[in-house]
Amino acid sequence: MDEKRNDSKLNRIAECLKNRDYSNPELTGAKIISLSLLVILLLGLFVLVTRIDSIQIKGDLTVFSETEIVEASGLRVGGCLYSKPFFVIKSELRKNLPMAEKISVHKNFFTRKVTIKVEFSDFEYYIQSGDRFFGVDSNLRVTDIRESRLDFASLGARTLTLPQFEAPVLGESIVFSATLDVLDEDGYIIEEGEPISKFEYITRLLGFLKDGGYLERVDAVFLDEKFNIRIVLDGRYLVYIGKCDSLRTKFEVIDAIISEGSTDYGKYVVINVQNPALASARVDNELDLERYAIYGKHTEEGTEKPTEAPTEVPTEAGSQGDN
Repeated sequence: MDEKRNDSKLNRIAECLKNRDYSNPELTGAKIISLSLLVILLLGLFVLVTRIDSIQIKGDLTVFSETEIVEASGLRVGGCLYSKPFFVIKSELRKNLPMAEKISVHKNFFTRKVTIKVEFSDFEYYIQSGDRFFGVDSNLRVTDIRESRLDFASLGARTLTLPQFEAPVLGESIVFSATLDVLDEDGYIIEEGEPISKFEYITRLLGFLKDGGYLERVDAVFLDEKFNIRIVLDGRYLVYIGKCDSLRTKFEVIDAIISEGSTDYGKYVVINVQNPALASARVDNELDLERYAIYGKHTEEGTEKPTEAPTEVPTEAGSQGDN
């Protein structure tokens, strides 16, 4: 009787084990979590053991050397390949190379190589602030700092005169003093700054010179007076533009006057196109435009090159309007 009872219990246990549901969601979830933790652990170990074998630098190496760019990135050969995300590397480069215009970073798992490409904004003009000189592009972004104007002029940069501006910061755009609010001792605004739009004529003109193909002929641009813009062209033409309007028409008139050749006998020529319909040109050999000429480009062979920054800006009576 007892044996039959025991056999019956064993049969019931066997039947339960046979029919048991092994797809219990709690057990399945635990397996997934364990597997995920294992994958994360393996990825962590992978990051720690994958090292950088080489770092390649592409782009313009005239501003900074390969070594300087690598140091600016915070990377090093032998360091972890994946310890720093792309955005962190780019952030380090922008912080340490503020004049960089475009930055790209690529990592190759198979070769364990990091490739960094940096493109720098090139200066097209230079401005003076105190006893230092700053290279700027046509968008007024500060791209370089040098101690002498000849350092810029010898590289083809043009003299640029602007309305009063704040101390230039490398990698940032010029800030005009008039756009800043005037504050009292407690930090309250007592006089609001001028709208930035008041100075848009500057980048509009510089952009026209670049896009219109005139940049290579320009020696100096004077934009300190909004309604009395002056430009030195080809080392011998002092051109009065007036306001920054009808630029295409004004430059077509300038080209026509120069092509006509009626002023070829003069060393220096003054052209006035403030009103294109009443444009005029006259010879003025008393002008001193050599000091504005780009070093070695628009100066005659054997002529003494300018050694100091211009201290006077050519002006003409009868400028239209107020700044």
